[in-house]
Amino acid sequence: MPTWSDILQWDHTDLTEAAASLSSLRTKLTTSADDAALAGSAVLSSGAGVDQALATLKSLTGNHDDLVNEVSELMMATADAADGVWDVKTRVLECQQYADTHSYLSINDDGTVSCERTSPPPPDEVGTRGGAAGSSVTKYTAENKGRSEDAKELRGMISDAISRAVEVDDAYAERLRALKNGTYTCSETSASNSPGLPDRPQVGWSTTEVATWWRSLTQEERDAIIKDNPEWIGNLDGVDARSRDLANRNRIDEELEKADEAVTNAQVLYDDWQKNYADGQMKNPYLDQLLTAHERKSDLEAIEIHAREHPDHSLLVLDTSGSARVRAAVGVGDVDTAEHVSTYVPGMGTNPADTLENYVSQAELVRRHSEEEGNGSVATVAWLGYDAPPGLGQPGWTSVTSTSQAEAGADSLNSFTEGINASRAAAGGAEPHQTILGHSYGSTTSGIAVSRAREGVADDLVMFGSPGSGVHDIREYNLGTGQAHVSAVDSHDWVQGRGFDSSFGVNPTELYGINHLSGDAPRPHGINFFNPFARHGNYLTEGAGALTDMAKVVAGGKP
Repeated sequence: MPTWSDILQWDHTDLTEAAASLSSLRTKLTTSADDAALAGSAVLSSGAGVDQALATLKSLTGNHDDLVNEVSELMMATADAADGVWDVKTRVLECQQYADTHSYLSINDDGTVSCERTSPPPPDEVGTRGGAAGSSVTKYTAENKGRSEDAKELRGMISDAISRAVEVDDAYAERLRALKNGTYTCSETSASNSPGLPDRPQVGWSTTEVATWWRSLTQEERDAIIKDNPEWIGNLDGVDARSRDLANRNRIDEELEKADEAVTNAQVLYDDWQKNYADGQMKNPYLDQLLTAHERKSDLEAIEIHAREHPDHSLLVLDTSGSARVRAAVGVGDVDTAEHVSTYVPGMGTNPADTLENYVSQAELVRRHSEEEGNGSVATVAWLGYDAPPGLGQPGWTSVTSTSQAEAGADSLNSFTEGINASRAAAGGAEPHQTILGHSYGSTTSGIAVSRAREGVADDLVMFGSPGSGVHDIREYNLGTGQAHVSAVDSHDWVQGRGFDSSFGVNPTELYGINHLSGDAPRPHGINFFNPFARHGNYLTEGAGALTDMAKVVAGGKP
C-alpha cells in the first residue's frame, strides 16, 4: 500500500509517456493487420498449398487481433493510471500549500502532522477569571483550539491523498492482472471501427484518457467522427485543437437549424398566450423563453460569421448545452504547436453576439505582442466558455455579486487548459507554457481555477481589472513562486478590488507576493472623464503599458 513518503515521489509523466508509446505501437499493429488482410484478399489462385497459406494467415490475423486488443487495453489502463497519479500529485501539492499557509503546521516525512501550540499565558494569569488576565487565558484556549482544528483538517487532506493513491494503485494493478489472465472486458476484432477501443468517447473519461484514445485512432477513424459525429469531440477536452475546430465548424449549420426551430416554437407559444390569455396585467410566461431563443440564435449567427470570415482561427468550443447563452472559444495561432498558449477569460456581459469579435481582436493583440518578445511561437484563446453574469442592467445582472458562476466556470476552464497539455502529451510533444489572463469577473474565475488546477498545467496567472483574486493567500494558487501577476490602473476602474464578499478573495493588488505589472492604460477625456469605469476595458489596448507587460508574461519572460 502506498505511503505518504511513496506518493511524494510519484510522477505522472512516465506513465503519460508510456501511454503515448503504446499508442504508437498500436498504430503500427493496426496498420500491419490491414496489410495482412489486404495480402490475403489479393490471393486469387487456389490449391492445397494456397489454401493452407490462407488458413495460416487467418490464424495469425486472429492472434494479431488479440495482440491489438491487449495493447489497447494496456494503453488505456496506463492512461487512466497516469491521470490518477496526476490527481494524487495535485492533492499532495495542496496539502503542502495548506501547511505553508498555516505556519504552525508541518508535515513530517511519514505523513503525520505536527502542530505548534501558542505560548501559554504567564503562570500568575492561569486560573484568573475576568479582566485582562482572564481574557488572555480565553484567547490562549481559543487559538489552540483553532490550531487543533486546522491540524485535523490537514490530517484529513493527507488521508484523502493516500486513500486516492491506494485507489489508483489498486485499479491499475487490477487491470494489469485482468490483462495477464485474459479476463479484461475488451474483445473487439479488426472488424471493429477501432479494434480494441470504444468507437466513441466514454462518459467519465479524464482528459488524459480522451487524448490517448483520440490519438490512437487512425486518421480515417478520426476523419469519420469529425464528419459524421462532430458533436462527440467538438467540445471534448483532450482532443487536439485542429480536430475540434473541424468538428465544430461541421456543427454550425445544424445548431443554427435547431436555434431557428427553437425561436419558431417559442414564438408560437408566446403568440398563442397573447391571443387567448393576455389581459394586459400579466407578463406573458413565454417571454423569457422567446428572448432566450433569440439570444442563442444571435450567438450562433455571430459564431458562424466569425468562423466563415476567419478560416485561420480555430473554433475550440461551441457549447449549446446550457440554459442561457451559447458558450464559445476561439483560438488565434496554432494551439496544437505553439510554445506559449494563453487563455483569455473575460467577465461580466460576455456572450458571442455582443462581445466575441472584440475579445478575439484582443486575443490577437496579445498573441502578436507576445510573439514580438521573440521567445517562441504564441497562440491565444478567447475563452467564452462559461456562463458569465449578464451585462449591467440586463436581466439577472445582479448575479455578479456572487461567485457561483465563477466557481462553475473555474472547473470548465481547468478542464480546457488541462486538455491542451493532455493532447500535447498524447502526441509525444512538449507541454506548452500556459498563461491564464483573467479580466474583471473573469479574473476571479481564473483565480479560483488556478487554485484548483492540476499541478503543472497553469504556469502563469495574470489578473487585471479584478474585483478579487479568488484566494486569501497567494500560496493557495497551484503555481510556483513569482508566477501570479496583477495589473491595475490608478483611476476610473471601480471594479478593481470591489468583490462583494470574502468569496471573491483578496484584492489582487493587496495580495502579498504578487508581481505588479504596469497599470498604464488609456485615460478618459471629455465627458467620459466622469465615467468611473472608463479605463476598465482599456488594459488590452494598443500602446498600453499593461498590454506590453502581459505580453512579456505570456511569452515566458519577465516584465
